[in-house]
Amino acid sequence: MSARVRLLRAVGRLVAATPARRLLATDLARRIRLRAGRQVDATTARAVVDALEAADLPYRLIGGWGVDALLGRQTRPHVDLDIVVDDSAPDLLVRIDVALATVGLHPVGEETSIPPMPTVWVYADDGGATVDVLPANLSAPPFDGGAVTGKVDGRPVACISAEIQRELRAGYRHRRTDRDDLSALADLPTP
Repeated sequence: MSARVRLLRAVGRLVAATPARRLLATDLARRIRLRAGRQVDATTARAVVDALEAADLPYRLIGGWGVDALLGRQTRPHVDLDIVVDDSAPDLLVRIDVALATVGLHPVGEETSIPPMPTVWVYADDGGATVDVLPANLSAPPFDGGAVTGKVDGRPVACISAEIQRELRAGYRHRRTDRDDLSALADLPTP
């Protein structure tokens, strides 16, 4: 690994541990992270799902990997994996910490977001993969419709529906990845 890539990763880790993490959500920052090799590939996404299921934690994939799971194929590189977990699960944070530690992920920060997922627990591994865990009530809107089944690298996974994916992308300025995801979702039927 080049000195430049090591430097980019170190700066990214420092920023990710501060409130300035929102800067990492820009399209420019995404391109820099991809150049630095920071991606969540299908193998990592599957390992995270396996760990959550082994811990008996109800989850739904959302975001880019959620869209790709609905399509049954990876449409673009992903710099993170977004997962909604049921906030009613007992000892939720401890169980998530233990489950994700089995696949080399450790907590690196907590963020605030918007309802229905006001908190984001951020995990990362030493290779730069980032997982955002969003606790929410899976029995309340917009998640109360239950999980639909998608596939990551051929493995069935729980994810939210295309309709809810579209709803969650309303009301804010879209980044390139949001536009790509909405374009991919256009291939799926609306109820």
